[in-house]
Amino acid sequence: MLTEVSVVICAHNAERTIDRALRSIEPLLIQGVKVIIVDDASSDTTWQILEEFRTRFLSIELIRIVRGGSAGARNAGLSHVSSKYVMFCDSDDEISSSSFTILNSLDLEVDFIVFDYELIETTQLKTKKTLNGVLGAEKKQELSLDIKDILMSEMGFWRYIYSTSFLKDNKIRFVGELDEICADYFVLDDYFFLLGVLSQAKTFVYIPRTIYRYFFNSSASYESFRRQSRFMGKAAKIQMEELEDVLNSKAVGWFGSMLTKQLFSSFRALNVADIYQFSQSFWTAIWKSNKKFRKVSLSRNLIDVCQIMQIITKKSLIRIIQLWTNIK
Repeated sequence: MLTEVSVVICAHNAERTIDRALRSIEPLLIQGVKVIIVDDASSDTTWQILEEFRTRFLSIELIRIVRGGSAGARNAGLSHVSSKYVMFCDSDDEISSSSFTILNSLDLEVDFIVFDYELIETTQLKTKKTLNGVLGAEKKQELSLDIKDILMSEMGFWRYIYSTSFLKDNKIRFVGELDEICADYFVLDDYFFLLGVLSQAKTFVYIPRTIYRYFFNSSASYESFRRQSRFMGKAAKIQMEELEDVLNSKAVGWFGSMLTKQLFSSFRALNVADIYQFSQSFWTAIWKSNKKFRKVSLSRNLIDVCQIMQIITKKSLIRIIQLWTNIK
């Protein structure tokens, strides 16, 4: 089965970290796993490092695109996948090649396979993130609403191996590319991708083995999340339009509730200036999500309006107090 798996790696100005990902995939290349690497218009030496690596492994497919952000790069890589299964890897993380061997013993027709992963913080503190004891292991399972909730709360789209035909048949992609969002960056595309997967998937298998090592910088990540959150409303509307006609009746309400929950979470992360600038796009996205997917009443929408106003008021008061304190 290893020869039926492709790994898509995306990189943008990753000269300091790409070596980590490349070293981790060497055993996979030897075992016949196809690797597609997308360079997202890097301006440093990333492309030269990738070309040098390909001289040792000619089976690697290198793609270079005009700046499309993480979503654009991942979508470009996915469009080149012809194998039965696909997995994604960031340029500063590692894949545990030893866990891949279990794929040779699997003969399952499922929409995705989910594994455990290892979280490595900048302090080099390692934490294993496992679903063992929560999900049944190493058997084909139906994807219930309860399991969807668990997997969305755990996140980490890179801990999955996906059926390529499932992704392409259901038109699941990473939202949104930079020309859609009109920004220089956007990181929350992995949330939309996983939401699309779990909304439409029917079957899966869980393997309690560590397949991925995720290197996490908590201080940088929150600041990045706050900046990316500004465009959450616009990206949410794009995904709503794309999935409106393909979601089945059982998935519609769940999709809407998850999307609305994330919209509020992102809105709370904004600073005061961004709240006033982007509040309309958030409100529009929340209203549309309620109307199209959650089928809620006018009173629910009014409650959501009050929540938005409460967040704006609270953050404004905090900022006023801070300014007053500085003046004194």
